[in-house]
Amino acid sequence: KEDKKVLRFVRVRQTISYNPLVNQDICEFEMYSLKSNSWKMIDDVITPDWKISLNHSGVSLKGNIYWYAQEEFPLYYSGPIPEDHPDFLLSFDIKRERLGPRLPLP
Repeated sequence: KEDKKVLRFVRVRQTISYNPLVNQDICEFEMYSLKSNSWKMIDDVITPDWKISLNHSGVSLKGNIYWYAQEEFPLYYSGPIPEDHPDFLLSFDIKRERLGPRLPLP
């Protein structure tokens, strides 16, 4: 019987220990398995350079989850978004339990 899984990722803002005035975002991924009835922490704890809007939910297709994502600019950036700075699809491979490559939008 095929296992059903749930992916949860949380983006957390934390203060960097050596400089309390600087914050850093990290993402933590967890996978829940219905077969084992347990949560498993995914080893990929990353510092994202992208953002996913709260109103953009993921889509599951052929063993991957995809989100519409945008590259994140530093807080102090105040100019227009450059044209060569496209949005992309962020993918997560459920079987390998790893983030996949960024995929360009059609």
